[in-house]
Amino acid sequence: MSNTIQAVIWDLDGVIIDSANEHRRAWERLAKEESVKLTDEDFWATFGKRNNDIFAILWGPLTPEQAQLLGNRKETYFRDLIRETAAPLPGSMELMRSLHEASYPQALASSAPIENIQLISEVLGLARYLTALVSGETVPHGKPAPDIFLKAAQELHIDPAHCL
Repeated sequence: MSNTIQAVIWDLDGVIIDSANEHRRAWERLAKEESVKLTDEDFWATFGKRNNDIFAILWGPLTPEQAQLLGNRKETYFRDLIRETAAPLPGSMELMRSLHEASYPQALASSAPIENIQLISEVLGLARYLTALVSGETVPHGKPAPDIFLKAAQELHIDPAHCL
C-alpha cells in the first residue's frame, strides 16, 4: 500500500477559522433566554459537538422538535455573529490555495450544520478550493467518531488511507 497523500480533508473550527467566541456568545444568549446555566467548563466540555449532543448534556431530555427549535435559534445567533467577524486563521488560506494549485482535491468536514459551513465558506471564499462540504448532521456519529471525515473521503472518491 502506498502512503501517498491524494486529498486533504479540513476540519473547520480551530483549523480554518476560530469561531469559538461566536459559538460561546450564541450559546450564552440561548442559555440565558432559556434560563439554563452555562459555565465556561460546560462550554468547553461540549465545544465541537453536535447541537443535539450538547442539548442532551446541558438541557436534559428534549423532544426532537424542541431540540430542532432551540438549535435553529442558536445557529441563527451564531450566523449573525460570524457574518461580521469571520477571518481565516493565519496560513490556512495560503495552504488551501497551494494545495488547490497542486491539484489536490479538498473537502471541509465539520460537526457544524451545513448552513454554517456554507456561510463560512462563502464569507471566506473557500468554495473555489473545495470539492465537498460535509456536515456532522449527515452522519450517524459526531466527533470524536471519524464519520464526517470518512464521508468526506467518500465524497472525494479517495480512499481514507490516502487523505490527510
